Amino acid sequence: MTQIHQDIIGKNLDAARALGAEKEFIANRAMKQDGKAVVFSFFGEWARTKLDRNAVHDLRGEMHPSKPSALWQADSALINLAGSLSVSRISALEIPISEHSSRIEEARDTVVRDIRPYIIEKEKQEQKELLVKLESNQIRFASEKERFELLEATKERLRALAPESRQARPQYTRALKSLRNFCQVIIESMESAEEIVMKDLILNGSISFVETMMEPVETSWKGIPGRSEDLPREKPENQTGIDRLKTISEHLNIKIEAIDAKQFKRLEKIATQPIIKEILERHESGDLPRDGSIFFFLDSDRPLLRIDACEKPKPRPGQSKESAIRHAVKTPEFLDISRLDKGIGPDGAGLFRFAEMTDRIVGAIILTPVVQDGQIVKLPGMKKPKRQVKELIGEVPECIEPTMSYGAVLNKFRPKIEKLLADKLMY
Repeated sequence: MTQIHQDIIGKNLDAARALGAEKEFIANRAMKQDGKAVVFSFFGEWARTKLDRNAVHDLRGEMHPSKPSALWQADSALINLAGSLSVSRISALEIPISEHSSRIEEARDTVVRDIRPYIIEKEKQEQKELLVKLESNQIRFASEKERFELLEATKERLRALAPESRQARPQYTRALKSLRNFCQVIIESMESAEEIVMKDLILNGSISFVETMMEPVETSWKGIPGRSEDLPREKPENQTGIDRLKTISEHLNIKIEAIDAKQFKRLEKIATQPIIKEILERHESGDLPRDGSIFFFLDSDRPLLRIDACEKPKPRPGQSKESAIRHAVKTPEFLDISRLDKGIGPDGAGLFRFAEMTDRIVGAIILTPVVQDGQIVKLPGMKKPKRQVKELIGEVPECIEPTMSYGAVLNKFRPKIEKLLADKLMY
């Protein structure tokens, strides 16, 4: 077996076992002694094992050969902090920070949750690039068997990544806010902590953690033109740990404020659009079916499609670019009424998707599940419910009538959709 084969296949095999055991490596508990919170290990229970850092890294390689390197770097920041605490030192440190530890653990877990989609996305792209090289024989192997084994392992890894990739997609603003919040929680907690050694340990570990978790987030280090400069990737020698965290927090805050201001203007424009305004007012009064969904119609007498909201749809793993375009052209961009409960922003209905189309939206239809004999009717061979038109809003083509099925609605616009598809596939 060639060296490149050994190196790459080690990252792909046993992926499920690696992901399943991940939580075992990141415990997050504090030990109590004499009624006071004793910091056993701020980010984990590594001190209890009496493993030195080299042993930890050796064990890491054996048990988690396929874990993304970015996650290992983040874990190492936590492990090194815990590994620097001896049992004797910990038992002597009685610091009443129990009111802070839970906040910090929660803030840290939120960062990991919001950054992980970026890490998964990066690994997915790397695996896809490797797959292309393997399928086109760009990598040499000692035998065809070696190439086939790595090819199958790469496909398996992509399949394993697919569910998580679909479930949690990277969200830039959310990731920045999680990082900023973690910095703020650490800063607030350290202001009330008096033990110098412990403060330094926690600060150093936190800085390493934040900087590592910023890496997968594109442009997170970049400043806002005219407002702020790029953030140095390393702490200046003359800067204290607390000042470094404050600098990072302020840098992230400026970026977040700029994004929020831009989003607010977009959402304000959307919220005042006549058709959307009516929908929001009716939702506020409880006049819309919670199990319903809405899609809009444009002034060109056709539905607002996914391709209108996303000019260049991103293919799913294993999906061709042409297939992604076909799906985006043939599928309306839906608004789920239940998501309006969480607002109109990214964490709710995500109305920003329609920002560029507000001048063209003239109407909408409300779809609800078909119910017969008290039971929701499912589409043949699918778990999704069969849907029909419940109500029309604004200007809707005359061919659309209440009780018409969703499929029948789309069929009315099949010629226009096919023409649009042909145009999109030309470019």
